[in-house]
Amino acid sequence: MQSNNENARQAVLEQIRDELTSRLPAKTAGQAMFFSDVFFKRVPMNELTGEAPSVYAAMFVSQLEFLQQRKPGDLSIRVFNPDENRDGWGCDHTVVELVNDDMPFLVDTANMVLQELNLGVHLIIHPILNVERDASGKLRAFHTRATGHSGKESFIHIHVEKQTAPAVLASVDSLLRSRMAKVRATVEDWRPMTESLELAIGEFGENAPDLTKAVRKECIKFLKWVGDDHFMFIGARNYDIVQKDNTATLKVVDGTGLGLLREDERTTLSRPITSVSAESRFNPNAPLIVTKANTRSPMHRSGYMDYIGVLRFDKNGKVIGERRFIGMFTSLAYQQRLAQTPLVSMKVKTVLEIPV
Repeated sequence: MQSNNENARQAVLEQIRDELTSRLPAKTAGQAMFFSDVFFKRVPMNELTGEAPSVYAAMFVSQLEFLQQRKPGDLSIRVFNPDENRDGWGCDHTVVELVNDDMPFLVDTANMVLQELNLGVHLIIHPILNVERDASGKLRAFHTRATGHSGKESFIHIHVEKQTAPAVLASVDSLLRSRMAKVRATVEDWRPMTESLELAIGEFGENAPDLTKAVRKECIKFLKWVGDDHFMFIGARNYDIVQKDNTATLKVVDGTGLGLLREDERTTLSRPITSVSAESRFNPNAPLIVTKANTRSPMHRSGYMDYIGVLRFDKNGKVIGERRFIGMFTSLAYQQRLAQTPLVSMKVKTVLEIPV
């Protein structure tokens, strides 16, 4: 038996369906009605009744047009002030809409960007859609469940405080595009980053001088804990230490950059080790580095990223490189883990100045 609240919800949705039926051809109206049902599935009743059904119908027609074209791997985004003459509907807020392949961290990151820009967020709606598209990316159908011809897509609809300055609207668009690209790189490279950690665990402490079995065991135990979903990988990269003209240089191992640390034309491929903070020099007696990077997280949640470095040694016990990981610990889990494993026994450094 349905509750009064659910009956009221269905009544409003039915009014929206009637509006869509009167505005659109049968096939298009069917897609729009399906989308409206998914869109409002978890929307509070007070939000659902905030506008007339005709306004919502016009909004869904506009959104359906926005959803029409998108290829896998692309991000569709619009930041605008709906206008009744242009869009068929109006709104007291600026509207931000994003369509992307479904993946973790999208909503958190979008919200974080808007907070950084000091834009008050009034509403976020995030339906996940099973979308079938043709080879060119044109929308063919929505499905109630995944099929062999559909893919999961994330649609994010956000209301923020009204902004009218074109420069502000452009900055929202630009920063969201930049951050969503970082989210995609991180998600795409998650498996290779965890595999790099597994390699670091397998070779940890090999040929390290003065590394006791007890400390090695404890460090490996910690790294395995890190890999057991206690660390959100954002980037990883390998470095070699190269000696040239009496100068030791930290050199990027070509092709090892993952996630946020993927190499591009702006990547510093090498730099003298003397440019690194004196506290973070590569000490063979501390083969595991756990610290804070000097760069804030671009996704999921704000704050300085956590940094894990695992030193590599040659057969003579000389430090020859590092496997580097940046990301975010689960705060509570990290504190609990450190309480269980004294820092002294882990040979952990705490350095705040290491650039990534």
